[in-house]
Order: sequence, then structure tokens, then C-alpha cells
Amino acid sequence: MVMSNKSFLHLLTMLCGLLAAQSVIASADLTMWYSKPAESYGVKSPLESWKVESQKRTSKKNPDQAWEKYALPIGNGFIGAMIYGGTSYERVQLNEHSLWSGGPGSPNYLQNQNKPDAWKALPKMRALLLKGDKKSLKQAEKMSREYLRGIGPDDRDEADKNFGRYQTLGELIIKTGHPADSGKLNFRRQLDLSSGLHTVTYRVKDTTFTRESFCSYPDRVLVLHFSADKPARQNLALSFNTPHNITPSAEKNVFIASGKLDNNGLKVEMRIGVLHEGGQVSVTSEGIRIEGADAVTFVIVAGTDYQQSYPKYRGDHPAAKNASTLAAAMKLGYATLKNNSIKDHSKLQSRVSIDLGTSPKDILKLPLDKRIELNKKFPDHDLEELYFQFGRYLLISSSRPGSLPANLQGIWCNETVPAWNSDYHYNINFQMNYWPAGPTNLLECQKPMIRYVNALRTPGARTAKAYSNARGWTCNLSGNIWGFTVPTPGKHRPGYWAWAPLSGAWLSTHAFEQYAFGTDADYLRDTSWPIISESADFIVDYLYKLPTGELSSTPSWSPEHGPISKGTTTD
Repeated sequence: MVMSNKSFLHLLTMLCGLLAAQSVIASADLTMWYSKPAESYGVKSPLESWKVESQKRTSKKNPDQAWEKYALPIGNGFIGAMIYGGTSYERVQLNEHSLWSGGPGSPNYLQNQNKPDAWKALPKMRALLLKGDKKSLKQAEKMSREYLRGIGPDDRDEADKNFGRYQTLGELIIKTGHPADSGKLNFRRQLDLSSGLHTVTYRVKDTTFTRESFCSYPDRVLVLHFSADKPARQNLALSFNTPHNITPSAEKNVFIASGKLDNNGLKVEMRIGVLHEGGQVSVTSEGIRIEGADAVTFVIVAGTDYQQSYPKYRGDHPAAKNASTLAAAMKLGYATLKNNSIKDHSKLQSRVSIDLGTSPKDILKLPLDKRIELNKKFPDHDLEELYFQFGRYLLISSSRPGSLPANLQGIWCNETVPAWNSDYHYNINFQMNYWPAGPTNLLECQKPMIRYVNALRTPGARTAKAYSNARGWTCNLSGNIWGFTVPTPGKHRPGYWAWAPLSGAWLSTHAFEQYAFGTDADYLRDTSWPIISESADFIVDYLYKLPTGELSSTPSWSPEHGPISKGTTTD
């Protein structure tokens, strides 16, 4: 299944208004399966693909087409993983939700990027717009490039050093010693959307090997389980590769990778514990080796010292919390971890089903890539149902209470310079992620977004004052996890790339939607209302009365189109 940065958004919005019921006609099987590993489709898929990725964040292709098109995602809102399912080695690309460059600690970081007293230019700009002739409009546009922008480097790449980019944590390689050619191994890999469980099975000689992977929200861990139907067949070698300044070590049979981002000093740590049945285990700074085990379970935790608190955005080093989380998960054991994860995930995924018709039985027997190809010629209604449920699955996997919200790529990113920084675009994309939350009965998954928006109120108040001399709060085109609410810096950038002052109001609608679908009056009063009311304060002060008596957002631009105008439709 293609997983480009924009496909995440399209999947989530598809058919989101169809259903909100607890029980409807049962859906078809919610299994996405393939007959080959992700790296076996003849597309480019270099290991450590961040070494060859383009350093341009726009108009770029992902360096690993297998990651984008064929690897399968799992996540719990805090940890994300893309599973490739190879036979000679398993490859797992990793993400931690708060692993961002930029912000406090980055070179020459400026906490307040608002242009002081920019609002004083608004009366003249509005007067020029009211004149309406070409010369006046051109002059108004020129003024907007001077005043309606943030403070910072004109060069976009330089500005991004402070703005930041969502980062890959790296990838695990787990060598198995098995043949690389899966064609004769009765191979199958699948993602069961109903349980959140990823499974790989294949047969080597007289032994069937099985892998099960999942990200547990209740226990906050990523779990990789290797088993076989014959004893003593697990001979594994795990290693970890990362683009960051992270040093591996071993402590009490736990593999630890600890360090910081070079750009901003954000501290990051990952720990891997091992549960095994039989055999021998060796844990060193080089990785983990298993010899002759019946079954092996890798339990993985990760975290940073990020804290969603303006203006420092830093908390405790993640080591103590990681150690505690891992120890608790190891005590539970594989069976309990799996049961906890499935119970939690299925409770959300099973709330909504959809029946668009029945696909022919011969089509249902095909792997997903074949069905997608055939669907261009023949209807496959069960595939459409699967597509709808995959959108819900992605939101469940990338946005859970306590986590950061889903960004442009959800929680999955295999680059250090991802397209559009894998950030939060407030002029529609961020909202698109969460349009299905209410209609498809996933209100819990919207709470990270509302928590994030609530954290914008303080920096957003400075932006409202600087650019509009207004009360309340607002934000503009795009944001990060560092409280960025100003119009994008860059003197020569047109306003339609930067100025979007009603983005805060648009985001506030989700705070009300949480009440509209959930009818939780306490949540409305304590959480949603401050966001909504302060956004309303901004709008009251910001709106400009035209000669016709109409209140308008002036000046304004149709997002990413322009030109400068009075009260665009989007506002």
C-alpha cells in the first residue's frame, strides 16, 4: 500500500462522513497481505536510505520506494515502525513521535519570531486594496512581503534549521540466516487492521517460521516476536543504524542507544530487552545475538526529553522512564503484551464497519498489490472497505491520548529532510487528518490534536498582538512541536505561502467537534472553551469592516494560490 506523505491524508478523509454507528453490517476481512517481502518488488530500497536522500524538502521523491509502497505500518502514537518482512533479515524502520530538530537549542534560535508592530501596516494595505487598481494592488502585495512575515532567514533551508524537521530514529536489521529468495518459501506477510498485528510466515526446509509485530499503546512498547514450529531454530543477529549522534551500549542484558540530535541537543534514547525460550543470548554495544532459541521476543522502548511546555519544551532525560517502561513490559511477557495490545486496538477499530458490496471470491484470494492493480479495471468493493478501515487504522496508530498529534506523515518518516518537513500544515492538512475522528467514532484519537492546539494559545497570543493588534490567539500556515505560530519567514516569499491568520479559528472547530460528537460538558468547559473563546476574541478584533458593511478578513490570500484580495472564500 502506497504510503507517501500525502496518501496518509487522503486515506483518512475518504468516506469519513458515512458512518458514526457503534454496530452496522459486519465488514469483510480486514487483512492486508502480500506474497513477497517489501524489498522484493524491484524498486529502490537502500539500507540507511537517509544517506542518499535529497536535501531538498520540496518536490522530492522518497529515497526508499519499498518503504513508501510496500512496507506496512504499525504504531501506538508514541512509537511508529515500518515492517519490511524480509526472509534473510527483518528490517524495521523506527520513529519516536517527538524526535524533531529545530526549536530551542538549534543554531541562532529565536524564540519570538513575530515582527513587532506589523499590524501598523494594515490600514495602508487595506486602503490600497479598496482602491483596487493594479498599481495599488501591486503596492499592497509588496507591503505584505515586508510586514506579513516572520523574522528569520530569507533562505528556506536556513530557516528550517530553527523551524525543525521530523526525524527518523533509524532502523533495526535482524539477520536470520535464511534464504533471501522468498519465492519458494510459501511466504506471506500481512497486517490485520482489526487487531493491529503484523505477521510474517514462511517455510525453510521442514520448519515454518513466524514473526508477529505490534505497537502496544497500553504498555508503550514495540514488540517483535520470532518463533518456529521446531525447537532451537532461532539464530538471530540484531543491529541498529541511525543518522544521529547516538552511541550504543549494553547494560544488564539490555541494548541501549543513547545520544542527542546535533541540531538542537534534544536527548534521545532507545532500549531493547530480550525475552527468549531456550538458547543463548549475548547483548553488546554491537547489538544482540541469539543462538539456538525456540522463540525470541524483542521489546523496544524509545523516548526523548521533549516536553510540550512553552517556552523551553524540555523535560527529564528519557532514560529513567524508558527503563521503568521496559522493566514493566518484560515482566508481563509476550502473551500478555500481545493480548493487551489487541484488546486495546480492536476496541477502537471495531466500532465502525462498512459494507459497500461483495467482491468476487477469486479476487479476495489475491495479495493486495494484485487487487490494487485489478481494481483499475474491475470493481473490488471489499478493497474499498479495506481502504476506508486503513484510514481509521492509521489515525489509531499515530494519535493516542498523551502523544503528539499525527503530522503530515502520521508518525512514520524514514528521512532526516522529509517532504515539507513532515510538519503540521494549519491551512488544511492538519485538519484533514482529524476530520474522520468524530464521524468514524475515534474521538479519543483527536485529543492529541486538541492538546496540541491548546499549547498554541500562549505563543499564538503574541502573534495575534504583533500582526493584528488583537486579543486572543492565532496561527498561520504551518507549525512544528516548538509553538511556531508566525507567518513563515522569507522577505521575498508571497503572502499566500505564509499569511493564514484564520488557521487558529479553523483548528478551534475541532475543539467543538469533540463536544458535538462526545457531549462531554466537562471537556467542553475545561479544555475546548478556552481555545474557542480566545479564538473568537481574535476574530472579533481582526475582522475589517468593508465600505459595504460586511466584515472581512483583509488582506487575505487563497491558500497557496493568491493573489492578494479582500476576504477570500477560504477565510
